Amino acid sequence: MQEILNEKHRLKDYSWNFTENGEMRAYVKPAKLKELWFHTGTICNLRCPFCFEGSSPNNNRIEQLTLSDIKPFIEEALEIGVERFSFTGGEPFVNKEFIKILDYALNFKDCLVLTNATEPLLKNLDKIKSFVNKPYKLTFRISLDSYDEALHDKNRGADKFRLSLELLKKLHEIGFNVSVACQSAANESTSHINENFVKLFNQSGLLETMEIVSFVDLKRPNAEVKVPEITKAQLYSTKSDEEIENLMCSYSKMVLKKDGKVSVYACTLVDDDEQYDLGSTLKEAMQAKVSLKHHRCFICYSDGVLCSQLSSKIAKKQREEGMITKEAAVNKDDIKEYYGKVLKTKYDLKTSACCSTESVPDYVKSILLDIEEEILDKFYGCGSPIPLAVEGCTVIDLGCGTGRDAYILSKLVGENGRVIGIDMTDEQLDVAKKYIDVMTEKFGFKKPNIEFKKGYIEELDKLGIEDNSVDIVISNCVVNLSFDKSKLLKEIFRVLKPGGELYFSDVFASRRIPEELKTDPVLIGECIAGAFYIEDFRRAVTKLGYPDVRVVSSREIEITNQEIKQKVGLAKLYSQTVRVFKIDDLEDKCEDYGQVATYLGTITEEPNSFILDDHHIFEKGKPMLVCGNTASMLSQTRYAKHFKVFGDRSIHYGLFDCGDDKQNNDEPKNACGC
Repeated sequence: MQEILNEKHRLKDYSWNFTENGEMRAYVKPAKLKELWFHTGTICNLRCPFCFEGSSPNNNRIEQLTLSDIKPFIEEALEIGVERFSFTGGEPFVNKEFIKILDYALNFKDCLVLTNATEPLLKNLDKIKSFVNKPYKLTFRISLDSYDEALHDKNRGADKFRLSLELLKKLHEIGFNVSVACQSAANESTSHINENFVKLFNQSGLLETMEIVSFVDLKRPNAEVKVPEITKAQLYSTKSDEEIENLMCSYSKMVLKKDGKVSVYACTLVDDDEQYDLGSTLKEAMQAKVSLKHHRCFICYSDGVLCSQLSSKIAKKQREEGMITKEAAVNKDDIKEYYGKVLKTKYDLKTSACCSTESVPDYVKSILLDIEEEILDKFYGCGSPIPLAVEGCTVIDLGCGTGRDAYILSKLVGENGRVIGIDMTDEQLDVAKKYIDVMTEKFGFKKPNIEFKKGYIEELDKLGIEDNSVDIVISNCVVNLSFDKSKLLKEIFRVLKPGGELYFSDVFASRRIPEELKTDPVLIGECIAGAFYIEDFRRAVTKLGYPDVRVVSSREIEITNQEIKQKVGLAKLYSQTVRVFKIDDLEDKCEDYGQVATYLGTITEEPNSFILDDHHIFEKGKPMLVCGNTASMLSQTRYAKHFKVFGDRSIHYGLFDCGDDKQNNDEPKNACGC
């Protein structure tokens, strides 16, 4: 039971660090603590239907802070150079100790208070008048849902608009700084909202330059909102360093109290998720990275959410998409230059062709958590070519790069297995080799079971790889980079043992890429120019005696770079994971011999089902009619011990009934057609 709980905890850690498909999730490393927020509690005198805190007169989800709770954090914040203290709720003035708290905080720094400016503030107005003479300035942000009185009162109650506006005017007259927070209407532009508020300010004798902050609908606490996941690649390709530093989780934190425990949370918007509890001190919190996985993180990332007055919404900058141009013919040195010097990380790529969006299975997620971040950052791949049942196997990773997949397989093959990573780029191999001892220790092995060799993937013989010595060959978006694919495939099937497997992810095209594009260095580096036309790949392995190519997964690649899109033209590109077995009796058509296969459920990682390809999913214990080729794949390979295959090829019943295999001509087809 404890092992199950530990694994669940690790998968939770995975979701904090990785997206569903195994990409590094975007995160922010706190820079300097400029603003410290205090959540005074979710108790509020109002019950607004849209409140993202779910505040109400009887909501105690977040408990009221006391002055004694707050003092240690103010002292710690002052030591590390905080610039402002800010307070939110609920309604802060419902907190019985809030006047004392505010009185204390204003001795040290400027303060901001978010309030609905209704009865609780009115009740305390005389007490706070003297605060205008404090050493530091006090600013109030008043909630006015709309410049329209009827709309405001619809949510907050009769006559609340007039009361809030009157208190806003009184605070301004006393000498406090004031601003307004409103709700953004879906059918109304920001400029229209601002224009109408300015009219209201003019009518009320207020400064028309008063700040107006518009909030989108942030949903209720614990709302299950489906938003796009933000990858580290997206963050760094769409925002400058300055813009990232202006995200609230970079420069602010929030102190709150739950179940009697006072904690520091990442920001004001994520207090409904305990993963954002960063510790009990500011020192701890400022050392913890903040994963942008909350649905409100996406809103902050995409639209900007101005809870703070220290940060202003920065206009999104359009980065120029620099293109490398080179007229001379491209060679291996150019590829090494592109992957070793031009691309510092995968976030410098100009298309998604070399970036995986394929969902990663749980057993791989658990391993990814242990892999060093530098390996992940500088790894380029378009899929997840990690086959099952590899314990004790010898595996080669062609074009291993920094070694992400090689290290995953190192864990899976175990101490009795062996992994050989091969790459031609020094900069990539330097990273891979750097962590051999670190990863060996993390995996609990007594000695390394992995090595990295520098060389060309078409020249395995020069690296001492013997005939029939390897169980599995994998690669991740590297075959397309080969200048001699025929030689490469010959070498792969030379080193594979009988029953061995080529299992790889790569870019395939719906038609042959024009010759004139094959010398374009960017298209080559982006895994496009060398993409196999799927039928040419089938023909190439058929010539070697292995005519049945199985597609495990496929997705169309979106090209958003317009210059590259124009060059490619109407050709469609697909990221596919395919497998080819080194079996002598495979036929170029699916033939029916009346054979039946049953999965025994004995593969540890997938006990309930086994996916051979995109049209063969075997449920544990359920017999399934199979063609002769499929029967051979399950009985003459490492999968044999995990299947019962009945029947032989003594009686032939004609072509295997594959069903309707009609497809669009531009869609990639499974070569066998099963």
